[in-house]
Amino acid sequence: MTRFAISRLTFFLVAVGSLAAPRPAAATARFFADSADVKITVDAHRILTVWRDGKATLTVQPVVSAAGGDPAGRLGYLLPVHGLPELDTADPAVFADLFALSSPSVVTERHQSGDGCESDSARRDEVFTPSVDAIAGTPSPDVTATVISPATIGAAQSWLTDEGFAFTETDIAELKAELDGGARFVGVTFPRTGATTEPAPVAVNFFEPPDIRLALALSAASTATGRAAETVIFVVADKRFRILNYGSIDISELGTGVHDQLAAGDAGSYDVVLDRATERAGGRVFVTEMARDLRTADLTVPDSVSALIDDEIAFLTRLHARVPPGSLADPVVTFAKDGPEVLPEAVVPAPGVALGLGIGLLFALGFIRRRRPATPRA
Repeated sequence: MTRFAISRLTFFLVAVGSLAAPRPAAATARFFADSADVKITVDAHRILTVWRDGKATLTVQPVVSAAGGDPAGRLGYLLPVHGLPELDTADPAVFADLFALSSPSVVTERHQSGDGCESDSARRDEVFTPSVDAIAGTPSPDVTATVISPATIGAAQSWLTDEGFAFTETDIAELKAELDGGARFVGVTFPRTGATTEPAPVAVNFFEPPDIRLALALSAASTATGRAAETVIFVVADKRFRILNYGSIDISELGTGVHDQLAAGDAGSYDVVLDRATERAGGRVFVTEMARDLRTADLTVPDSVSALIDDEIAFLTRLHARVPPGSLADPVVTFAKDGPEVLPEAVVPAPGVALGLGIGLLFALGFIRRRRPATPRA
């Protein structure tokens, strides 16, 4: 029986490269629903990679909106892994705890001079944060994950049929192409819990890529909405990580952008500044919003995150992108060159206070110019 196609969105990918082939392989995972009437939009991607003892653990949690069909129906996705996938236990609270631990912000600050008896002080004016931290759906804890074996198109098609998902011959052809490229599938299903569903995270172990490069395929938010694909990637390893094939900025640059907005009389917006930085970078940029060694940071680390670190693996990097649908490319996660830690807060002068030299120094220079004696005329 021929079934009808549903909305298919590029989701996550795991690709293991080899020493002989430095470019990671590519595969595309896709969402399915129990009705062809369902339109799926991925509102946010949450991705965590942990690198330890020759293995990498990938934990994923999409936030998914679904319209049409049965509101109490089921959704699912096929996650391709290049390697030998092994399911692991994911702490249900890990992403909520990571977001709370790394919550980035741009803060405007105004300095106040003391009166001779008290020292100078700084007053925080406004705080600007990214909207991705507030994106959430109704939890769907009843998640079932299965490594589909054998790695054949027949087994994948049987899984789709048994789960009652709609698919077409085109779907099967594309899935077969991924299998022919060396992928193995992990099938994930979960019930819809409202207009926006937040399924419990799923974790998969596999051998660490020998060239320490892991490719992750983004899911395009529905092109009909024109929205950016909100993606946050957390990396726990022994060093700072970055995205190899995207532009890179730090949160301090977003702080400068917010200051410029306010100085121009516009409303400050973290998201708008990041969107403008993304546009200047040709549609592809990740901002490093945090990069810290949790062993030395003065932070209270929640239990779900403490379980990820040890005496050697304790560096947490948070990378965030708002990628326009037309600019999506598979970001390749790899280690960064040595660099300073990045705190998740950028403090900038409030409107009317100059960046760079600082308002005090500018006043001082002006004072010197005013007090400079006039040159006698000949």
